[in-house]
Amino acid sequence: MSDVRGTAVQIQIVPETAYKTAGAVGERAQVVSCGVVPVQPRVQSATLAGVRGQARSVTGAKAPAGPMNVEIAPEDIGIYLKHLIGAPATSGANPYTHAFAPVASGTGSLPIGFTLQYDYGTAIDAASRYLRITGCRVGSGTFTFTPNGTQTLALDVQAADFAQSATNLDASPVLLGHTNWESVNLAVVVGGGTPLNICFSALSLAINNDLDGEKYCIGAGGTRDGLPEGFVIVTGQATMFFDHEDVIDQILSGTDTEMAITLSRGNGLGSAGNESLVIAIGDLVFDKTAPPVDGPRGLRLQANFTAHRVGTAEIDLTATLKNAVATIS
Repeated sequence: MSDVRGTAVQIQIVPETAYKTAGAVGERAQVVSCGVVPVQPRVQSATLAGVRGQARSVTGAKAPAGPMNVEIAPEDIGIYLKHLIGAPATSGANPYTHAFAPVASGTGSLPIGFTLQYDYGTAIDAASRYLRITGCRVGSGTFTFTPNGTQTLALDVQAADFAQSATNLDASPVLLGHTNWESVNLAVVVGGGTPLNICFSALSLAINNDLDGEKYCIGAGGTRDGLPEGFVIVTGQATMFFDHEDVIDQILSGTDTEMAITLSRGNGLGSAGNESLVIAIGDLVFDKTAPPVDGPRGLRLQANFTAHRVGTAEIDLTATLKNAVATIS
């Protein structure tokens, strides 16, 4: 008997043609970790029968879910942005520009869902080799930006159903490149025409789709009938060196500002080796706070922020990806 090792598992993302129905073409997921697993608790009987022992429990509703963690690379980040923000508007011809922005409905809205398939390899009997999680949607995603090493995206995935299979959904899934952006490719700018003088030591950005995980219909076999989205909630946390008055002035002012987070290598125009990703937030405001004096060295200020819409317009959040990939799965 051989152990199934993480290095041997192939994970595939297959866009769905209808909720809980996988399409024919998959894409290999290149991840740091994936904990999206079946979840179906047992429900204990409360019947009194004159003895202290309880009757056998019954199956509860299915609620598969879990985290998926990836390092951000220009070739394959598109499928995650699509399921986190919405389908992109694509233009250009090698290189391509993919513009992602949240919308309420239409061609740019969140996809129906995807099927996640684990291929555990030949160490497992063929009848049990494949595990499929269907009806997956991305509830939230948190980008973590750091001045050291790779940049990451942590996704929270919720799903509807699961099943074992003896067959592979797609024996030849799309396998894109994966060349991580590094900290030297990262820049963050706060402010409009005149950027503020702010030095970040850490920055995170969270996008939450406010999924409704309680859509269970009687007669549907205990599986979710859907995971409809609610608000798009954009928040973040920044840790900044207190080395300029711009830092505390912006935090304590309570005024709106804007932020652009850029990952870029080469000329950034999108050809292989020259890709870029710009995440822009048009209107955000920081919680008011100030740096604690907690030692003899330079002070740091940590502050949360929230983004918002202006008037009746949609929230001003865009992610513009330039790469050599023609179509985002």
